[in-house]
Amino acid sequence: MLRASSWGHIQGDDAMAALTSLHKMEVALLHELFSQHGSLFFVDDRIGPTVDREWWRHDYARVEADFGPWPNMPAMMKSAVEFQLRALDSGAVDLTSSLSDPPDQTSLYLAGC
Repeated sequence: MLRASSWGHIQGDDAMAALTSLHKMEVALLHELFSQHGSLFFVDDRIGPTVDREWWRHDYARVEADFGPWPNMPAMMKSAVEFQLRALDSGAVDLTSSLSDPPDQTSLYLAGC
């Protein structure tokens, strides 16, 4: 297992071999079909609701949402979009510093799911 401090010492062909190996692993995982998507809990090796901090930080913690587990990636993505729309509606997200009309763009994406 490489530690973050090890990367500074890996150069040239060794660095390329390490990155190629990581890329191959990522590609293999992307092609795997999983029965559920969510967070892995070690009690009985079950998949449960997401514990990703992006779903729980600050005002997002008060937004009602489907936190999973989800049966597939499209269901997870749809829940993420719905979560963001609810966050906008509840005021958990401040749009004053965002691009104009993000809910319209998000609604278009959600309609396609």
